[in-house]
Amino acid sequence: MNKKVKKIIAREFLILLTLIVLTSLLFICVFPYNSYQKNNIDKIDKSLNEKEKLTKNLHKSVNEKIENQEWFFEKLSSEFDITNSEYSELKTLWPILQRIAENDSIEHRWKNKWEKSLTDFHKGIGFKNGKELETFIEKNSISSNDSIQLKKSEEIRKEITKLKKQQAEFKYKILNDNEKLDLVGGIGVTLFGILFLLRYLIYAVKWSLRTLKEK
Repeated sequence: MNKKVKKIIAREFLILLTLIVLTSLLFICVFPYNSYQKNNIDKIDKSLNEKEKLTKNLHKSVNEKIENQEWFFEKLSSEFDITNSEYSELKTLWPILQRIAENDSIEHRWKNKWEKSLTDFHKGIGFKNGKELETFIEKNSISSNDSIQLKKSEEIRKEITKLKKQQAEFKYKILNDNEKLDLVGGIGVTLFGILFLLRYLIYAVKWSLRTLKEK
């Protein structure tokens, strides 16, 4: 085997080895790539848990107040026909009760203005006197601080929605086994085409041009 042939074989071997190494490195790089995406997902999970817990705490006291309001309204509407009155809905009834309670008028109305059926009704659901009812209304009215908490909770909810969208994007980027093989296989074939087929084509074109120039 002459020196020229040996050089050709050595060159082709080194190019083939380069192809194998590059393809192997690409396959290995898929694992830290997936690990990076999973790490981002874990970070978002942690942040989501913290924000979900925070917004739950912000809503807790308000939800309890709303549940108590709904309980009172259900009792009242089942006892009296308020369908066509200004008290027909909780959202209209409670502000009226809140305004009366804030003016310290519940106890006065209980003693002097309300009919016996109304006071008996309130006693029947657990209120011994007007003062207890007034305290209940004040305690379960939505305060300005509650409104601030609800607004803050809404802002956190928007952040949670944004984080979930980012998390979905990271999950989409993770490559499964089939995608790994397709990616590595596709790039391997491309590299093979560049390093061998395209190179041989270039060699053939150069040889043809040299041949045409010969006299």
